[in-house]
Amino acid sequence: MGIISERWILPPACPKGAGRSLVPDLSHRSASYSLGFSGQMVMFTAEGACVAVHVPQQGAKGACASGDTLHVLPYLMSLRKHSTTAYSMDLHEIGSARIPVPKHPILYNSSGSMPGRAIECFGDGPYYVFAGRIDAVQVRTPGDFTPAHPPFFVKRAEDLPGGAGSAGLLESVMKYPMNFGVFKIDRQTRLVAYWIPREQLAATPGTRLGFVVASNIGAFAARSTMSPIDPVGAADEYIYGYGDNEQMPDGEVANPVLLRYKFIPPSDASF
Repeated sequence: MGIISERWILPPACPKGAGRSLVPDLSHRSASYSLGFSGQMVMFTAEGACVAVHVPQQGAKGACASGDTLHVLPYLMSLRKHSTTAYSMDLHEIGSARIPVPKHPILYNSSGSMPGRAIECFGDGPYYVFAGRIDAVQVRTPGDFTPAHPPFFVKRAEDLPGGAGSAGLLESVMKYPMNFGVFKIDRQTRLVAYWIPREQLAATPGTRLGFVVASNIGAFAARSTMSPIDPVGAADEYIYGYGDNEQMPDGEVANPVLLRYKFIPPSDASF
């Protein structure tokens, strides 16, 4: 199960700056990894000792583990080629997989997915999200993949304007729905979350995001909805989100409650 934490306590032997991590993944009993804001990857033993450190040249938007392989989606992309990189559990590069260059490269390089959630590993391999695409995409055989088509999604007409200031870029980014993360409900079921423009949210009060739940093996037709949940993780048929902050003993309000939602497959699912 993957766990998201904004404060990850590391032993003294770990490199400075690795303490604020994005995605500690505890799905392996023998090792876990941490992906930092700078793209720095740190591998630990089960006891918490640092055994390897690596900083990918192009940074990392996200990473996921499949068996003994770590798959990383780069933060920066080339206009000519784009690929995910595979690493061994001691963070040696062992391969790569070419993926299509994003249709909107300025959008890709300017907008952030949910930290660490741009790629996720399933039973049939890693899936990744690009801002501006309608669904997550499979790395291995994208040509055989049928994307979901949520009704709230509006296709972006063009890339962001080059040379625009930060305020102008933000305004352009938020004009259209945009996927920002893919989550593994189970080995063959994905959740894709979308930021939704305010004008669309106004039509469904109380909602914050768009969701798609889809089967990677076509066991059921994809479902989509507008949701009040801010997802922070998913595993073992559960989706996790933050609730309200708790009242602490010293009177401070902090430590949000972690809410858990059970995924129930549709009655017509054919597994």
